[in-house]
Amino acid sequence: MSITSQAARSTGSLFGTISSAATTVGSVFNAATKSVQLLDNYVSNALEHQQERIDADNAQFSIGLQIRKAQEMAELYAEAQEFQAKSPEHHANFQKSFDLIGKAIEEGKARRAKLASATV
Repeated sequence: MSITSQAARSTGSLFGTISSAATTVGSVFNAATKSVQLLDNYVSNALEHQQERIDADNAQFSIGLQIRKAQEMAELYAEAQEFQAKSPEHHANFQKSFDLIGKAIEEGKARRAKLASATV
């Protein structure tokens, strides 16, 4: 066999090896790309599920808060009615005090609003 034919055969063998290596590298990249896509889908799905849990927890918290606060207010109203039912004086004093405290609260809000607008 001549040197030229041996060189051609060796060169062909080398190109075949390079082609096989390139095919293998391409397959590895395809597998890696698919793995990344699967991981991305998994993470996106998990994120959606977590957001749904958060939404459900927020709804449950809001409903529970509303129920507890309504019960507390109902108890306060019952206490106020019981107190006012003791006598006409209790009723009159309660109303006078309730109005006085309401006025003080509103004046405090107005004062804080004025201070807040003056500092801006």
